[in-house]
Amino acid sequence: MIKKSLALLLGIGLTAGLIVSAGTVFAAEKPAKKGWVGEVTEGDAVIYELKNADGWTAKWHSSDKDVAFVTKEGKVKGRAPGEAEISVELTKKGRSSVTLEGSIEVLPTIATLARTADEQAEDAKVVVRGFDWGPGVDQVVLTLPKRVDKIAKKDAVVETKGVIRTVKSVFLSDAEGNRIEDAQSKYVSVMLETDSAVSGSPFDYDFETTFMNSWTPDYPFSVRILTKRGEKRMTYGFSGNCGNKTNMISPDTADWKKLAAYTGTYENPITKQQETVTLQRAAYEPVSLLGDSVKNPLVIWLHGQGEGGTDPDVAILGNKVSALTKDVIQTHFTTTNGAQGAYVFIAQTPTYWMDEGNGLNGAGDNPSRYTEALMDAIRTYLAENPDVDTDRIYLTGCSNGGYMTMNMLIRYPDFFAAAIPNCEAYAFNKVSTTGNGSAMGGTNQTTSTDTRWLTDKKIKKLKDIPIWFLASADDSIVTPSAFELPAYQALLQAGADNTWFSYYDQVRMKDDPAAEVMGHWVWVYFFNDEATGVQDPAVIKASTDPVNFGFVPTAGTGGSLKATVNGRVYEDCYDWLNSQNLQERIAKQAAEKAAKQQAAAEKKQAEEEQKKSDGQSTEDKKATDNKKSSDNKQNTDTTDNADGTQATGNTDNQ
Repeated sequence: MIKKSLALLLGIGLTAGLIVSAGTVFAAEKPAKKGWVGEVTEGDAVIYELKNADGWTAKWHSSDKDVAFVTKEGKVKGRAPGEAEISVELTKKGRSSVTLEGSIEVLPTIATLARTADEQAEDAKVVVRGFDWGPGVDQVVLTLPKRVDKIAKKDAVVETKGVIRTVKSVFLSDAEGNRIEDAQSKYVSVMLETDSAVSGSPFDYDFETTFMNSWTPDYPFSVRILTKRGEKRMTYGFSGNCGNKTNMISPDTADWKKLAAYTGTYENPITKQQETVTLQRAAYEPVSLLGDSVKNPLVIWLHGQGEGGTDPDVAILGNKVSALTKDVIQTHFTTTNGAQGAYVFIAQTPTYWMDEGNGLNGAGDNPSRYTEALMDAIRTYLAENPDVDTDRIYLTGCSNGGYMTMNMLIRYPDFFAAAIPNCEAYAFNKVSTTGNGSAMGGTNQTTSTDTRWLTDKKIKKLKDIPIWFLASADDSIVTPSAFELPAYQALLQAGADNTWFSYYDQVRMKDDPAAEVMGHWVWVYFFNDEATGVQDPAVIKASTDPVNFGFVPTAGTGGSLKATVNGRVYEDCYDWLNSQNLQERIAKQAAEKAAKQQAAAEKKQAEEEQKKSDGQSTEDKKATDNKKSSDNKQNTDTTDNADGTQATGNTDNQ
């Protein structure tokens, strides 16, 4: 008999309670992990005797079945806190038997600890915030039946959505979780370590059908703390569920005004039938702007593929859009004699901005189902908020929303003052698509063709609009060489002189610097105010490279140069955005057009005068030539008289 440690197979250390998952115990051995059949074997020691088709027999043993036992699926489960010895004997005729053995410790779950505390808290809520990777739960706020003096960090335990969390700090707070300096409070907060791997996200992502986020319907959480009031120590516990946004505090969405949904009737691009379209809307409206007596700028954000639906909070938290409302970005926006800041508006599509009319996510090479509806939703907001400066409306979005940003600029080139598309998915060439699912992240296969979708006519509409692109070279979802890179070069070659591009080598999150992030997430740099450098327009304009187009991926900044307009150097994309003005651009375009027309008129006049002058010279030359010809003729018609004088050619009789 060969004895081996069971530890590798069980893979257990300190676990989260009564259920101790050992995985399939045959994972490290020859016997197959599927196909085991058998019945419970009577007796104090043997739990199961199982046989599979290959002739192996497994006999399980537990030193204390009241602490732990083994299911017929091969999972070790705990019944009560304690320790037990577990072993399994694997035998097969003609083969040496193998015995695996080890000990396990079964611990109570956090829910059990919470339930068995000295007293139960009156209530508890989780706090959801937006991070670079999306939403996360980084705090729990408890409402206690009595005021307390202190809370002990080392004795605080929290579990969210089945994961035991690491406690970062504890403190007395108010009901919303804000730290207070009072000597006592009935509200206490537990802060949790949060990163992209352990975030406690309240979202579920549908990887099969919609490829969209939604609020998870089932989100259990438990917490137990040790407090002190005077000399008395007391443990408090609470177990609850914050599924579907219940028992939840969301400070990053609380400041947003939920507007009435916009609904209108439009023609479906595919069916050509009239259909009702509804877009959800929300706006961030700083009180300081509403009362500063001057009109203020508006930033419009268009969400990505995963943030569609019927709840604007999904769009706000899904891409850390809440960053647009923080001081780091708000202070970039200034207005003469006004307060700092900008309004922020979002619209949410029920499907995707790239929906061409069939409910699926398109390939970026057709019109959007929502073009006119989005513009009407924006105009409705402008009517609702007359404090918006219509000369300073800035459009931005990511991926699907980047496509829609480009789409709206092409359709309404004289409406937006400037734009910042992130990883924009407006295809440069038409795409050949096979499949019946979502083209970006779904089952479709797409191949770029040689037929232009971003045509020269569209480029002409775009070239005078100030645009700042962001993309990462390692984006495998929206390949830069098929989307943004050729688009930017075409704009430069058409004469664009206020168009910029931050191009990164990879994406790194400020909220989790060590994590590996897919290159598609370039909006992380946008929301962290890290779009500071730009690529060299002159190099890209002159490049003949059909793949890289003269771009040089640049770590951290996006480029080695700074955006410079009329001698003014901009430190980042927000400072640049703040200075863009629609009427100033239109006036500049009108002046340039007038100057071109004047130059053309002057050139035409000069050409006509030259032509007239050339014509007059020709007439004068002709007259001179005629006179010379006449004189020559007269000379040839004279004869000499006998007396030596000349006689004219007169034929009359003398």
